Amino acid sequence: MSQPDLNNLRALLDEYERFVDSIKATASRKDVADRMKAVIADARQGLRPSTDGTANYVEAKSIIERLAALRKEAETP
Repeated sequence: MSQPDLNNLRALLDEYERFVDSIKATASRKDVADRMKAVIADARQGLRPSTDGTANYVEAKSIIERLAALRKEAETP
């Protein structure tokens, strides 16, 4: 995945959601997919307009780092 645009968290969450939906439901990968879905759901619930872009950047960066780590785990055989 290329460098993410942290200013567009909704689009990134959509991309990760498509990835999660494509994961085959084997036991080990299902666990990772479920954890990714939980992170995505939490992130979507927390999306709110903010006047402080820096605060959003830090939050988005943290969310994307968690999802990237989980994606890497899901892609590892």
